[in-house]
Amino acid sequence: MLAPEDARRWVVGVFEGTVGWVARSIRVRVHSEVTVHDEIVVRIWITQLSESGARWRAEFFHRLPDGPRRLVAMVEAEGGVVGAGKTGSSARELPNAIRDYGRFVETRPSVNHVVNLSDLQQLQRGGPIFEVPAGPRRGPLLFVETVRPSFIDSDLVGNVSSITFFRWLAQVRDAFLYSVTPADMARRVGTSFEPQREAVCVDEEMVYLREAFPFDDIRVELTLVAATERSARVRYEFVRKKQGKSEKIAMGHQQLLWISRDAEQVCSQDFPPQLLAILASPPEAEHSEMSPAMEVRE
Repeated sequence: MLAPEDARRWVVGVFEGTVGWVARSIRVRVHSEVTVHDEIVVRIWITQLSESGARWRAEFFHRLPDGPRRLVAMVEAEGGVVGAGKTGSSARELPNAIRDYGRFVETRPSVNHVVNLSDLQQLQRGGPIFEVPAGPRRGPLLFVETVRPSFIDSDLVGNVSSITFFRWLAQVRDAFLYSVTPADMARRVGTSFEPQREAVCVDEEMVYLREAFPFDDIRVELTLVAATERSARVRYEFVRKKQGKSEKIAMGHQQLLWISRDAEQVCSQDFPPQLLAILASPPEAEHSEMSPAMEVRE
């Protein structure tokens, strides 16, 4: 761990733009939903800080009208430090945020009146219908999509932003669901009072193995890890084709839950029959085509 003065210097570098952070992994867990005009409060904890990187956790709270706050989501991330620090600037006055950071670490303030209700996490998942057997094999292939990033997907460094991969998770997931049950993916608008059925993601994670760049040809393979009557855990493998070879650049996981919502409540529901049939009897699981050196231990 860094000494307090080194930690403050690291944070100063972030504010000055001389130090950057490259994500190695990001995990998001969703506990409840929020809507337009809800007031969201966020607190960020730096749980580990060293010369080579940092780990942090962000907690998102919905401030309820009567005062308490309800936990709606949590993000945990780990990354490495890039860039070089400036010299000769130690005498300049620290920003207020840095001075406050020191006092924050010492006092560790708490959020009072937290209502820790996990609405989505408490929904029924149904009985198990599929699980990949233990061993060095991946689950059955459900869907394949090809994406080609552009400059809009990149950050200031020039590589594809780590957040872009989360957008691709949603894009490939929705494309797969639409290919199986398009009627259930249609958004209902107007005066209809029929409950809306959809898949929501309650837990997702990305692990980054290599950098991706604009105009790379990236193949996204969606495989099944486990499923119940109302939920499924799926895995995404991002494979780049380069000079006739394939290399895995990232992996993702999502925990999906099929729900029905109306004006009064959200409840879990069995998958549509077409989707349930695929999840219950998928194709035979495939051996991973990647060499062990390219795999990441989960």
